[in-house]
Formats: sequence, C-alpha cells, structure tokens
Amino acid sequence: METNKQTLGGSIIALRQRLNMTQEEFAHAIGVTVSTVNRWENGHVEPSRLARKAMEGLAGQTLGAPDFGPIGGSSPGGVDGTDGEVTLSGRPKNFSH
Repeated sequence: METNKQTLGGSIIALRQRLNMTQEEFAHAIGVTVSTVNRWENGHVEPSRLARKAMEGLAGQTLGAPDFGPIGGSSPGGVDGTDGEVTLSGRPKNFSH
C-alpha cells in the first residue's frame, strides 16, 4: 500500500522529469538541497508549505494530487501577509530580511 508521502514523492519525480530537470537543477530552482529533493522523492519526508508553493510556482499547478492537479490550479493565500506567491527560492514575493 502506498502512503501519502510515497504518492507525493512520485508526483515530485513526475514533475521534475516533465520539466526535464535533474535533482540538482530542480533543487536549485526551488531553493533547497539535492538531498532534500531526494528525501521527498523517496517518501522519507514531505515538503514544507513554502517548498510546495515554490514547486507549484515552477509547475504552474497545484501540488497535492498525483498529477499535481489541473493546470492553473490555485492554492490559498498564505497567512504571512502575502497572496501566496513565491519566488523560485521559495520566499514570498514581498519577503524582506
């Protein structure tokens, strides 16, 4: 039986392959380490909310369904005062240090 983490890992693999990216390229594009992408893909851990939003921005889709949902899917705005949009580094667009 597949767990949610394994299903999500398969979705991440499918997205990365559809984008024709290596784990290294994918990790760089969303601002995480290669080992983090590997752990997601192998179902060891799940991506954080911010990482999911970064992947959704990269994919142009909502992360969650095995096929990442319909193109143009939306995700709710964050509670951090942004509209939920993130840069490829995973930071909210209006993020400041």
